[in-house]
Amino acid sequence: MTDAPSGDAAAVIDLAAALDRVMGDRAMFLRLLARFAGDYRDLIPRLQAAIDAGDAVLAQRIAHTLKGAAGMIEALPLRRLALEAELALKADGAAPPALIDALDCELTRVLVEVNALLAAPAAAPLPVVSSTAKA
Repeated sequence: MTDAPSGDAAAVIDLAAALDRVMGDRAMFLRLLARFAGDYRDLIPRLQAAIDAGDAVLAQRIAHTLKGAAGMIEALPLRRLALEAELALKADGAAPPALIDALDCELTRVLVEVNALLAAPAAAPLPVVSSTAKA
């Protein structure tokens, strides 16, 4: 589990910031993670199918949706890659294969962490959110 401070670019998920986002509600955060895992587990094949079919609008929407969901759980490296893919799809109707590969790798890293958090939340305690958390 990554327990890096806010703003650490190497963190898969910035847990402190994610808990701040849900005002310290650990149960809500775990529900968000479960939904993320369910909704995005098969994202890359769906994205690749849209690209292969020449459906740039659908591909852009898939990347855009992933960008927002990654932001909600504070998976910032994944969010940045999804943004890059979204912009490439918007500009060119396609995304470089290396970008899709990087997106796939980062999504896999996030899903591994999400699954670990969901499987053993008590064994991997989440950071405590301070009482001065942002609203």
